[in-house]
Amino acid sequence: RACRYRHPNDNSESYYRLFTTWPISSYGGCSAACSMERGRGCQGWEWSPGRCELWEVPPLSSTYMQGFVCGRYAPPHYIFEPVKRPFGEAVRAACRRNHPGDNSESYYKIESESSQLGCQQRCLADVFCTGYEFSAQSRCELWREEINSYERMDGFICLVKRAKSILR
Repeated sequence: RACRYRHPNDNSESYYRLFTTWPISSYGGCSAACSMERGRGCQGWEWSPGRCELWEVPPLSSTYMQGFVCGRYAPPHYIFEPVKRPFGEAVRAACRRNHPGDNSESYYKIESESSQLGCQQRCLADVFCTGYEFSAQSRCELWREEINSYERMDGFICLVKRAKSILR
């Protein structure tokens, strides 16, 4: 299967870069290259004989192509929590960086998503996502900056992504 971003025909060259540091002779080698490149944003990989693509967006879809293998970097397990505040309420809150007025468009990217679950899945798939804001207008903000505050706003939900501890 060949990697694609949002649907089986979504294969822009801007989504990946070719790994050329050394020859890759197997999909295991391409997977290892992605693991080594995590700090540079590798979110998935596609291998075919003689070629290794390191994906900088999460490959959320794929299409059948003979001889191709697509893999996505397996993230740790995450949970989503409300921004720390009284009662831990997530609803009626729009995400903010450090105070209620701190909402620069550079903090997030906007996705069109019809459900809160879909927005959450996009955040899980994106290694740079720190949390998300979802509104009933099918607006999904995937935050890249730490969310430390909120602004009370009807119709909005703000949740912060945290690594789930496996210790008990």
